[in-house]
Amino acid sequence: MYQNLRKVQFAYEQNEVMNLSPVQITEHLYKALGKCLRSAREGLLEGNPARKGENIGRAISILGELRASLDLEGGGKIAANLNALYAYLTSELTMANLRNDQKRLHDAITTVDPLIEAWSQVAEQEGGKIKFGINQDVQDQPMAVHATF
Repeated sequence: MYQNLRKVQFAYEQNEVMNLSPVQITEHLYKALGKCLRSAREGLLEGNPARKGENIGRAISILGELRASLDLEGGGKIAANLNALYAYLTSELTMANLRNDQKRLHDAITTVDPLIEAWSQVAEQEGGKIKFGINQDVQDQPMAVHATF
């Protein structure tokens, strides 16, 4: 029974993602990133290395999706800066995981929070109709985000 429920939930989430605009997908990715970072910090504070590691791994995967969606040729300085930020956050999260470094996790959260707010505002104001340096080859393909919501 539980497997059937999981299949239905997966199909629902996949359908939901397929109907989102690129801006809405980006907003969802940032929100999932924030949740993963907070959960990783809680795992670290609780002394639960599995929770910490699993959520840092998810956060790094989300950063990889965000990085892959950038149009580095057409996105100009904004895309280049985001690419550098995603690389930096990936490095910091890797070190936070290896060293159980609460400060690095906190710094990642405080870096990502304004981006979550900004993308939420963009999605709300524009209804997901604008494109911010999103690679045209990637935008029509499904993104592997169902497991992170």
